[in-house]
Amino acid sequence: MSFVLVLCLVTSTASANSKENNDPFKDKRMHVQIVLFDGFDLLDALAPYEVFAAAGMYSKGAVTVELVSAEGKRSVPSGLNGPALEAQAALDPKRPGIILVPGASGKPAGNSEDAIPNILKKAMKTGLSEKLKQAFNNEEVIVAVTAGI
Repeated sequence: MSFVLVLCLVTSTASANSKENNDPFKDKRMHVQIVLFDGFDLLDALAPYEVFAAAGMYSKGAVTVELVSAEGKRSVPSGLNGPALEAQAALDPKRPGIILVPGASGKPAGNSEDAIPNILKKAMKTGLSEKLKQAFNNEEVIVAVTAGI
């Protein structure tokens, strides 16, 4: 997702109400939760974070973004022995906005602990699957996946 696309989406939504309101971004806020789990792909999480954070900066705060995990605030290790990121809060499937789930980073196949299928199985045992199910049933939430192949 490009920065320009995000800005266009935010500004077009805001400009629809600009005739009624002096501040086009007032009452048009979008919150993005980027889900971290042990073994997440670092680029799949950080690239969208950077885009949405910049959109928030250029839209006077109309877009907010945070890193979350199913378990709540904690240090979450990325895959392939990469750095850990701090989840700021627990994933809230009831909060309107976007929930973005990155892919996993590891071996593409196999039975080892660092194989992507096993990383994802482990993530689904954290309560993430139940929270995502709740999010899918919430009409005010868009669930997106950024897994690259």
